[in-house]
Parts: sequence; structure tokens; C-alpha cells
Amino acid sequence: MITTQDKAKIKALFGGRYSREIKDLLDKKGLKNKDGNFHSSIMIRSVMNGLKRHHDIETAIFELVEEKQQLKKARQKILK
Repeated sequence: MITTQDKAKIKALFGGRYSREIKDLLDKKGLKNKDGNFHSSIMIRSVMNGLKRHHDIETAIFELVEEKQQLKKARQKILK
């Protein structure tokens, strides 16, 4: 489950509009909800805000966090 501390750090990294990027990753991987539909932005936000748990969505969030952190480090390295 995403904690309040995790949420603050993730939102600082992603900025205000994070659900689209997470949804795109889930769609790209072909991960769907129990009804066979792609995950909704509402569900993604519910998981991000700690209201619901969902393994696939949480995994996608942390994958994107890792990707963004690596990109940020690479940019900082270039600018030094």
C-alpha cells in the first residue's frame, strides 16, 4: 500500500498529472481490471491516495518512479 510519505514523494516527482503516465504503462503491459477493461484514472488515483490496494497499479507506480529517478539522475549528471 502506498503510504502518505510515499504519495508526497511520488507526486513531487511526477507533478500534478500522474495518472495518465501510469495508465499508459498499464495499458502498454496489457494489464486489465477484473472485468477485462483497462484500469480507470479514478482507480489509479484511489490507489495513489491509499484508499485502495491493487498490486498491478502499485507495481506500475513504483516502476515509473524508478524510471523517473534514473532520468533525473542522468539529467543532473549531464548538467554538471
